[in-house]
Amino acid sequence: MSDSLLTLPAIVSIAAGGGLLLIIVILVLIAYKRKSRENDLTLKRLQMQMDNLESRVALECKEAFAELQTDINELTSDLDRAGIPHLDYRTYAMRVLFPGIEDHPVLRELEVSGNGQQNVEKALKLFGQLINNKVFLLTFIRTLEMQRSFSMRDRGNVASLIMTALQGRLEYATDVLKHLLSDLIDRNLESKNHPKLLLRRTESVAEKMLTNWFAFLLHKFLKECAGEPLFMLYCAIKQQMEKGPIDAITGEARYSLSEDKLIRQQIEYKTLILNCVNPDNENSPEIPVKVLNCDTITQVKEKILDAVYKNMPYSQRPRAVDMDLEWRQGRMARVVLQDEDITTKIENDWKRLNTLMHYQVSDRCVVALVPKQTSSYNIPSSASISRTSISRYDSSFRYTGSPDSLRSRAPMITP
Repeated sequence: MSDSLLTLPAIVSIAAGGGLLLIIVILVLIAYKRKSRENDLTLKRLQMQMDNLESRVALECKEAFAELQTDINELTSDLDRAGIPHLDYRTYAMRVLFPGIEDHPVLRELEVSGNGQQNVEKALKLFGQLINNKVFLLTFIRTLEMQRSFSMRDRGNVASLIMTALQGRLEYATDVLKHLLSDLIDRNLESKNHPKLLLRRTESVAEKMLTNWFAFLLHKFLKECAGEPLFMLYCAIKQQMEKGPIDAITGEARYSLSEDKLIRQQIEYKTLILNCVNPDNENSPEIPVKVLNCDTITQVKEKILDAVYKNMPYSQRPRAVDMDLEWRQGRMARVVLQDEDITTKIENDWKRLNTLMHYQVSDRCVVALVPKQTSSYNIPSSASISRTSISRYDSSFRYTGSPDSLRSRAPMITP
């Protein structure tokens, strides 16, 4: 019985160990409580910061929307007075049928050298009668598409010429198109191509004819219904993007619609209002134009042209490359501003395009667009830059890509 009893030192040791364990548990609980309180405070602080950030973003969005709405209302009132610059039907159709060709033979009278005019006209009249025969036309198109030498461009030209000839008989053209599309679908099934690829590429006469058919039938709808909201959407996107910096070389923008074309670094800029002299009448009131101090001179000229000629079709406006931007200070002092001149800064073998900030143009300055002129101020001196350097810098900025790749520079579009 005495062997089972604990001795005094053992009891003291157990009590001390229990007390130490209790103290450790209490300390752990206190530390846990303190850590929990710190975490709660941190969470509340983060939540408060998130709420403040959300409120700030919501306020900025509301202000931006109100500003954009104001701009759109101004644009709408201008358009209500002048109307949207629609293309006439002939120009619209020609751009769809024969893109990039300004003076196509279908717009001109038939000209045949020598004495063969009557024979050619007679042959064309007989060929026109054959085209109005559905069996002949379908056989004609199918035979052409079977030829290996019948290229993609040939297919597009044949489809456009056929649709041009059949403009007055769209019901007949629709019937022919149904047969051609049925053949195309059958061929697509036989070759086991993915259905989504069908009608994606203009690789057949039927696909190009379908494009032209839609263009003919949609012209009235675009002019009377869809044209205005589409044009307003384009103007709204353009105005929103131009409120932030746009890279003049790459086309990247602060307010781009494409993530691939987004300027990610922070750029300090300021909005300026320039008073532009009316190019049609210098005695009339000056036209206020919103620009950014980080805009290049060409970008400023584009914005001024947009403001001055906003109710004129783009094709009838002067081009920015044909105009010079004059900064007017008083009656006599005039400085021609350009993207590159003798004041252009060169940093590590790169030219920095001149901006309004470079020329220290301030708010409410008076500017004017004048026809292109040559000035010694705007020509880089050959003494300061060697011929080799000039060619190297010019090659950095000269753009020699195709029209398709040129479109990819726009901040709206992904290449």
